[in-house]
Amino acid sequence: MNRRGFTLIELLVVIAIIAILAAILFPVFARAREKARQTTCTSNVKQLTLGIMMYVTDYDGTFPNGWGAPPSPTLITTPANARLPVNPLRYMYWSNSIQPYIKNYQMYECPSARPWPYSAAPNNILQGVTYTFNGLLYNYGESGIAAPAKCIMLSEMNGDVALNSTAFGNPMRASGAHPYQPNGGTVGAWYWLPNPGGSTDLPHVGFHNGGDLKGYCDGHAKWTKEPGHWDSSIFAQVGPNGEPNSAWYDGYCLWLFRPVVQ
Repeated sequence: MNRRGFTLIELLVVIAIIAILAAILFPVFARAREKARQTTCTSNVKQLTLGIMMYVTDYDGTFPNGWGAPPSPTLITTPANARLPVNPLRYMYWSNSIQPYIKNYQMYECPSARPWPYSAAPNNILQGVTYTFNGLLYNYGESGIAAPAKCIMLSEMNGDVALNSTAFGNPMRASGAHPYQPNGGTVGAWYWLPNPGGSTDLPHVGFHNGGDLKGYCDGHAKWTKEPGHWDSSIFAQVGPNGEPNSAWYDGYCLWLFRPVVQ
C-alpha cells in the first residue's frame, strides 16, 4: 500500500496555522496568569490592610510608626531578624508592628514583583517587600481621617519590584509643593526608588493588567488603573516602558494619601 506524505505546501500551511494560534493564545494565557497573580496580590493587600486596622484598634486608634526614605533604609527589616545584628528598634516599623496580626512574611511580596535589592548587607534573609504604607499616617489618629474610603493606606508604590527586607513608608510629611521626580532621590514629600548603579531599569507601574492594588483606611482593597484619573490613580503619566514620570499632587503632596482630604 502506498502512503502519501505531506507536501511542503501542506506543512507550511499547518505551521502557519499553529503560529497564528500561538500569537492569539499566548497573550491570552499571559493575561490569565497575571489575573491569577493579581488575585493573590489583592488578598495580600486586603490582609495587610486588616492587620494594620487591628493594630489601630489595639493601640488607641493610632496608626503604627515607620520609616520613609534613606539614608538608613536598612533599619527596616522584614522579617525582624533579616539583618544581623538584630536592630533593637525594629518594632518601630510598620511591617514588623503588624506581623503579630498577619503571621505571614510572604504577604509583603506581590507574586508579580521581581527581586530588586536595595542593599547588599551580609547575613541578609531575602524577604521581598512590595507594598508601601502611607507615611502621612505614621502615628496618626484614626478619627482624624476625613474620608476613610478614599484615603490610601497601603499601595504598590514600589512598582513591580520586591525590596530585600525593606518596608518603606511613602509619601512622608514635608512642607511645600514637591512634584514627582524620576530616577530616585528624596524630594520633600515624595520619594521614589533610586536608580541602582546608574541602571535605566526603573520600577514599572500598572503591571497588573494596566493597574495596581490599593488598600484603604476603611479596610477595603481594590484595583485601579495606573496611570489614571486623579481621584483614583497615584500616577499621572508613565513612559513607554511603564516607568512613571509624573504623579498627582495638590500643591502639598500626593492627593489620595492625605488623610484630611474629603
